[in-house]
Amino acid sequence: MQKPQWYKQTFEEAEKGFDETLAKEKGMNRDDRVHGALLILNELVRISSMEGERMREEMEEITQQQLVHDRYCKEMMGFGTKPRHITPFTSFQSLQPQQSNALLGLLGYSTPQGFLTFGAAPAPAKTSLVESRYCRELMEERFDQVCRWVLKYRTSKNPLIQMTILNLLPRLAAFQPHIFTDQYLSDTMGYLLGCLKKEKERTAAFQALGLLVVAVRAEIQPYLSKVLEIIKAALPPKDFAHKRQKTMQVDATVFTCISMLSRAMGPSIQPDIKELLEPMLAVGLSPALTAVLHDLSRQIPQLKKDIQDGLLKMLSLVLMHKPLRHPGMPKGLAHQLASPSLTNIPEASDVGSITLALRTLGSFEFEGHSLTQFVRHCADHFLNS
Repeated sequence: MQKPQWYKQTFEEAEKGFDETLAKEKGMNRDDRVHGALLILNELVRISSMEGERMREEMEEITQQQLVHDRYCKEMMGFGTKPRHITPFTSFQSLQPQQSNALLGLLGYSTPQGFLTFGAAPAPAKTSLVESRYCRELMEERFDQVCRWVLKYRTSKNPLIQMTILNLLPRLAAFQPHIFTDQYLSDTMGYLLGCLKKEKERTAAFQALGLLVVAVRAEIQPYLSKVLEIIKAALPPKDFAHKRQKTMQVDATVFTCISMLSRAMGPSIQPDIKELLEPMLAVGLSPALTAVLHDLSRQIPQLKKDIQDGLLKMLSLVLMHKPLRHPGMPKGLAHQLASPSLTNIPEASDVGSITLALRTLGSFEFEGHSLTQFVRHCADHFLNS
């Protein structure tokens, strides 16, 4: 049973945390009070907007895939791969595989039978998203005040406050997108673009930016060129293939941000996303990359063929260590047509990468491509090697 006064009392407790006239409590400084107040507000907004939380959950699954893959390589294969994509949005529980969903199921890392999970028992089902009508009404009434509080402390040096603000701002945007866009989007974008320049906050900022873009959709247009510029800087440069460095680690949240951008803007952003495809593929095969390519092919159908061709070339290099050659194509021509960035992908001799490539080949939508010959070449390669 929900009681409206409970939410009101909780909000009033949070309000005290922003009162600078209150005397200091023993063992608690001003930052502690503000951080606690922001955490309370974060929870109140969270249970006020089910739709916003659904989108957040979908996005976090892309990062979750990367965590599960890295952990799989480390614990099952013993290659010592580090989980590189832990974010402030990811709790310790997130390191455990979750029940299968559309994105995780795409790569087969978790199934209802518990296949490829860590531990004897299948992972428990996720908790259902909930929304409180009473809490929603309260937060609608106090929305402007909450936004002002959050933005007031965006210059705080406290890392816990910074992480909580990066969590809160996209939630506020999803909760009341029109009001947020009109009054708070400019300050928020200035803050996020600043965070993206700081190494410690970049991962969380990319994730926050992706969620914010989906919430405000076309209203992001005035900031789009700057956002794309930062995304390009996070991906390998065009001359990457000619440098001695053979690999470049790109955080999974960069890919989730691109995915959310395509969801928000749709086909209108096709030229910009097309420019990003080759740098994205140059990073190498990963669950996060596969998931974002899957999303892009649905959101921007005009790029589907480019995405499929690029991914097949990558899978050929991972599985057979040679460029993709279509039936009837001279062997030398296949090498000439291969993208320099793709031919620069390191050979994947470890079982984890090969497993991921095979699962991607079996689950990705390659409509319009006849894969019979490709699969036969893969089978011959492994059977004869």
